[in-house]
Amino acid sequence: MSVSDSGNSAEIDPQDVYPSTACVFVANLAEPRDDVALEAAVTRAFSRFGTVFVKIRRDHNNLPFAFVQYTTEEEAKDAIERGRGVPIFGRPCRTEMVKSNRSKGSFIIYKRDCSEILIDEARKIMETFGTVSSIEVVDDDTCERMDLPSSVLVEYSSFNSKKTFSMVGLFFDCPSGILLYLLTTTHKAVALFPDYYIDMFDVRKRAAKSNIDRDTEFLRQYDLDRRSIYVGGLPLDATEEEMFEIFSDVGEVIKVNMVQRHNQEGESIISSRS
Repeated sequence: MSVSDSGNSAEIDPQDVYPSTACVFVANLAEPRDDVALEAAVTRAFSRFGTVFVKIRRDHNNLPFAFVQYTTEEEAKDAIERGRGVPIFGRPCRTEMVKSNRSKGSFIIYKRDCSEILIDEARKIMETFGTVSSIEVVDDDTCERMDLPSSVLVEYSSFNSKKTFSMVGLFFDCPSGILLYLLTTTHKAVALFPDYYIDMFDVRKRAAKSNIDRDTEFLRQYDLDRRSIYVGGLPLDATEEEMFEIFSDVGEVIKVNMVQRHNQEGESIISSRS
């Protein structure tokens, strides 16, 4: 499984998978360096304490900092103590634990055929990965807003990511979710739950994406509407070709929608390029 901030092949955020108590904040990085160079330097410096996933971010003054996600809390504590003051591009870095209220794991599970999923079947599968603290059916309004089929939301009080990802050998990025595969002793990929998708769930991210999608569609439609005119009172035998020819004299016509009602005058909606 390959997961990183740059070149992420599976589109999985390690901070959604591993505990927040295993994430280290690293500051006082060199501003002139680009983000890729900083990511590489921080990874080199902090990977000696354990497997890391590094994100470089910048504040409103363009000053860089890093989130260094480890897989265990012990590795993160070691990195905070022994990594403090480590020089990165000649500057001693500052380390501290990330302040976060992230949950220990929130996921949704739904069927690949988009049919109804029941809580009992979801629980049976999801208890494979840790202690479930709550489980509930996602309501219809939320499913519609977030473009989800019938789904169950699962939250963990204890999510054994180390056990899970030693068992799961591959993540296959699917059109609408993540399909888990198990690598057998013969290195053959066998689907763990072939009839289900399991997807990491962040309601804020999904809601933001949903809002973006709605806003994008509104702006697209508004742009089309403001470049369109309605023409009524047309003869019933009027054609699209005639509308193109007539209105091309005043601008480039990209589309004509002819509407003809039985025994009534014809109508046309004409959209221009600008």
